[in-house]
Formats: sequence, C-alpha cells, structure tokens
Amino acid sequence: MVSGDEGFALEEATLDVVAAIQQALSGPLPATGPAMRDRAWAAARYIEQNSAQELSIEAVASYVGLSPFHFLRSFRRAIGVAPHQYLIRTRLTHAVALLCDTTLPVTEIGYATGWTDLSNFIRTFRREVGCAPREFRQRKLLPVAGRDRH
Repeated sequence: MVSGDEGFALEEATLDVVAAIQQALSGPLPATGPAMRDRAWAAARYIEQNSAQELSIEAVASYVGLSPFHFLRSFRRAIGVAPHQYLIRTRLTHAVALLCDTTLPVTEIGYATGWTDLSNFIRTFRREVGCAPREFRQRKLLPVAGRDRH
C-alpha cells in the first residue's frame, strides 16, 4: 500500500514521464499565460488549505478545472516547484509553526500536519530543516548568545 505522500509523488512522477514523452513528440510547450498562472495560484492556495489531508494530483487538478497533465505543467511553471514539493514545504511550514507555538508532542504535530508516517515526517524534517523536530524545538527554546535579555 502506498501512503498519501508517496501516492502524490508517484502520480507526479508518472505524469512527468508522460509529459516528457508528449513534449518530445510535439516540441516545446507554450509559455503559461495569466489564466493558467491564476489557476496555479488557486491550486497552491487549495494545497495550503488542505495540506493536512490526503491529496491527489487529480483532485487538485479537478479543483482548478485542468487535466492532471496541464495542471502539473502549469503549476511547476507558475509556482517554480512541483505540486508535491509545494505540499511537503507547506506541511513543514505548518509543523514548524506548531513546534514554535504549541507544546503538542512531535507525534501529534506530524499527524496534524498531514504526515501519515511519523518516520517519514522526521526524516523529511531533518533533511529540509537540518535537525529533527524535537531538536528544532529545543534549539528554539535555548537563549541565543548575544541576545538582549531585558
């Protein structure tokens, strides 16, 4: 069984392969126009608002009225990253906020921000942030040398 994060990434990788084949057969793609950029940003907001839930490329594409192929290409062009990477970054941003602003256990934060596998959350957090979530929280609480303590 594929977890939600892996499923989203697998869909994206599959669509990338198909898009590469289509591009090789048909030539370069036209630039993304304002309407496509607006749809991509609408998709980004949708991902942000629903990042704690399991998402699929098809669901997000359908939300903005595009096929998965067109969605993936227009999103990457307009936003600068693939939808899966945007989802991961959104989840990590929410996790950082919860680590800083709450005393929720790391496990609860992982699940609350959309991770279905705690080890995947910790591994991804460590790779992207540079330390584990628990260590991040501890470092945040330590006084910084030279900081005015008045």
